[in-house]
Amino acid sequence: MVRGMAPTWRRRWPKEEPQFAAGFAIKSLMAAARHLEDTEALDFARHLAAVVLNETTLFGADDTFSHGGHMHGNLRTLLGLHDLARYTGDTVLEHRVDAISDG
Repeated sequence: MVRGMAPTWRRRWPKEEPQFAAGFAIKSLMAAARHLEDTEALDFARHLAAVVLNETTLFGADDTFSHGGHMHGNLRTLLGLHDLARYTGDTVLEHRVDAISDG
């Protein structure tokens, strides 16, 4: 399932901004990683987190939300990033998520 997600997105939604579809999926991937011990889901969640944080403008360098998008998708992205940080013990990511949500 996980291996087929990225190619399917690119085919079905070629103009979709990566922060929306990719960010939204992180939370679901983390549920699969935690409950099913699915290492592919965890790896893909890490990849999507890197894409959202390093290749999009969803969150500013000053740890704020950029304008645009839909608040529910943005919050779900933050929840997925927080879940990833807590599950993997990534304190740098956890502090960044906390700073963005407090901002």
